[in-house]
Amino acid sequence: MPSIKQDIKDHRRAKSWGRFALGVFGLAAALFLFTRGVTPPGVLGDVMRHNQVKAIDATPYFYTEVENIVELQAGLDAWWPGSDSINSRGNSITDSSAIMNDME
Repeated sequence: MPSIKQDIKDHRRAKSWGRFALGVFGLAAALFLFTRGVTPPGVLGDVMRHNQVKAIDATPYFYTEVENIVELQAGLDAWWPGSDSINSRGNSITDSSAIMNDME
């Protein structure tokens, strides 16, 4: 005969799996709807519909290069000496003067 502690443990486990399954289902439903062109209501949906109608690729708005990286790196070097960074060619460098020389 199962104990009360075991019943509580089983109930918590079932509840956890239920919440997990509900979350997975929610994500799958959202993915399915978004891939079919269904947009959310409100301002976010208005923006998404506008971008679709005008054929605007909004990806560059999320993934942009940092224009003032040299100044940011200099500030990081002043705040944390010896900080590692990567320049535009992917080479590891340790001070902002190397970035400035590389950018010229």
